[in-house]
Amino acid sequence: VCIAMVDDQTSNPEIASAELIAGVTYYIIVSSEIINLFIQTFDTNVDFDISVEQLVEKDAQIVGVTNIESGCGLNQASITATIKNSGLAPISGFDVQYVVNEASPVVESFTGTINPMETASFTFSQLADISTEGNYTITVSSLLSGDQNPNNDSYSIYFTHSPTINVFPSISDFEENNNYFFTEGSNSSWQHGSVPADADVTINQAYSGDNMWATNLSGNANSSETSYLISPCYDVSSINVPNLHFRLWSQLGTISDIAGTLRLQASIDGGANYGINIATWNASNSGWTKYEYELNQLQGETNVRFRFVYEGSFLANEGVAIDNFVVKDELLDDVGPGDLIMPISGCGLGSEETIKVEVYNYGANEQTNIPITYSSDGGLTWLSAPEIIAGPIPANDYIEYAFEAKADLSEVTSYQIIITTQLANDEDYENDSKTYTVVNSLEINTFPYAESFETEDHGWVGSSGSSWARGIPNDTLVINQAFDGEYVMATNPFGNANFNENSELVSPCFNFAGVDAIQLSMKVWYETGFIPATIDLHGSIDGGNTWFIIDQEWTGSTNGWVDKTYFVNQFAGEESCKIRVKYNGELLPAEGIAIDYVQLIPLVAKDVGVIEHVGPSNGCGLGSSEHFIVKIKNFGSMPQSGFTVQYSLDGGNVWNNQTVSGSLQALQTTNVHFNVVTDLSEIGTYDVVFRTNLIGDENPDNDVLEVTVVH
Repeated sequence: VCIAMVDDQTSNPEIASAELIAGVTYYIIVSSEIINLFIQTFDTNVDFDISVEQLVEKDAQIVGVTNIESGCGLNQASITATIKNSGLAPISGFDVQYVVNEASPVVESFTGTINPMETASFTFSQLADISTEGNYTITVSSLLSGDQNPNNDSYSIYFTHSPTINVFPSISDFEENNNYFFTEGSNSSWQHGSVPADADVTINQAYSGDNMWATNLSGNANSSETSYLISPCYDVSSINVPNLHFRLWSQLGTISDIAGTLRLQASIDGGANYGINIATWNASNSGWTKYEYELNQLQGETNVRFRFVYEGSFLANEGVAIDNFVVKDELLDDVGPGDLIMPISGCGLGSEETIKVEVYNYGANEQTNIPITYSSDGGLTWLSAPEIIAGPIPANDYIEYAFEAKADLSEVTSYQIIITTQLANDEDYENDSKTYTVVNSLEINTFPYAESFETEDHGWVGSSGSSWARGIPNDTLVINQAFDGEYVMATNPFGNANFNENSELVSPCFNFAGVDAIQLSMKVWYETGFIPATIDLHGSIDGGNTWFIIDQEWTGSTNGWVDKTYFVNQFAGEESCKIRVKYNGELLPAEGIAIDYVQLIPLVAKDVGVIEHVGPSNGCGLGSSEHFIVKIKNFGSMPQSGFTVQYSLDGGNVWNNQTVSGSLQALQTTNVHFNVVTDLSEIGTYDVVFRTNLIGDENPDNDVLEVTVVH
């Protein structure tokens, strides 16, 4: 039997009073909603404490104190408390006090009367002194004589009187303290500190040092929270162009439509209004990432404040972490490498490759005589001496620089090229170096080409962090066997692809110099799941730097191995071609895709042949008016029309002709029905020869098909 209940979805539920019988056991039940998403269920994340209090005669409870907003330039504040009579008898004529941090109490008298279970508001006549910068705790207490429940006599509020920072650069690394950052909002999970050693979390360390600000240092942020991390105030009127940069690690979820969201905003009135939206994030990143913003709209402002707004989704995730928050002026001396121009990943890179890079001047001063160097082995070895860029590089501009020292990239492997500038007095060392990956791929120039992955992957490579692998499929799966031999290339041959995986399998390089046309075929088997993933097939003629679509949107289930065959005219004559299978995973993992028996066959322009006898079939009851049917295919790269298909029943002495109607496109098949009537009524066997008769056919090997029809 339920004796009392409350259903409150927006605040803490409270049952004000309930009559209980001595000696009876009662149970308190707290329940939360279970969310059903597609075919999975997710428990909502609810933390709670239960407080049970016995009603007494005299009990003056402080149930609230008017909040004081954290801010800059605070001076004095009025203190107003809400007093509740939680007892059974009226109360009146008692003292109330407040204490600011550890200062002397301010005591004043409440002269009214409060009836049981009613409340009254009380405002102290003496204002609180909050003029000193720092963190504040103000505690209001009731001093009712004979109060029988002292546990609810006090209520505290917390706020921060932030300093106004006017010395730059201002660096907040959060190591010594919270640097006057503070948190507000609904159900906030923001914490300052270090990650506990036993915490099983992805965001597991600060960017520098030990401490940072994060939405829960040891686990997930709160579900559906809306919270704020707010900075101190900045007077940026003395700097030319305010710049902001910081490090962010986000784990907001994998589905953008229902992931958490983080926004960065700025205020020019000390936090009263946040009308400047700087940036928004709604996806996870792979670790600490630097974000930098030039904020011209803050020029000349004296009361600037920043805040991060975190809105959690109903699915629990870790949220975000912030470290190394820096407000500064624009830089005067700052250079660094930009995009790598040469070399690019490709086929057949040599031992004398030119390294060419964009070099940026990020500062306000023109720069000359800039030392620069590079490593082609991930930093193990460097040039014996840096080269010098004469310049000049104008402010906020860039030039292209080609190193005189060549790089040996002739080995078929992946190279980590690091380029570093060494400008004296550079004000931002973090952008002085940049790492680039250049892949020299295996080159194949012998065709026809066939690959079944039986001995190794032979240059077919899955993207970093993906589930692509060569292996023997697990026989407990749906994709449980290879098409040819034992091995396949698959998104995890032993189980499911990764959760929400977006990955690719890239082929080695193919050199089609002198080849007029190419037929690509492969066997594929895909099982893309309940919320189906999609799969695309791409080609490249520049070593994988750009891609074009061969086929796309494979999805669902093939229910076994199927053939995919294409005439890829873009490959004709090109020397740096690649093939890519792109897997676009979804919320629920699935087995994904396996490929096997990849073929690349050179095509000639004119080539048609007979591939199958369709009818009549062997059997009883063949008559005197039968018509032969055969299937033919255009194996060439050009459409064909106006040619004949023939058959003979006497070893080729007499031929019966049938002209093919219409145009037969490259790689297309069609059935040819002979109009000539054939007598197959006599019991016995008939040896039939079919052939195509295309003038100028460049491949006679597939022109003829010989069959025996049995009556």
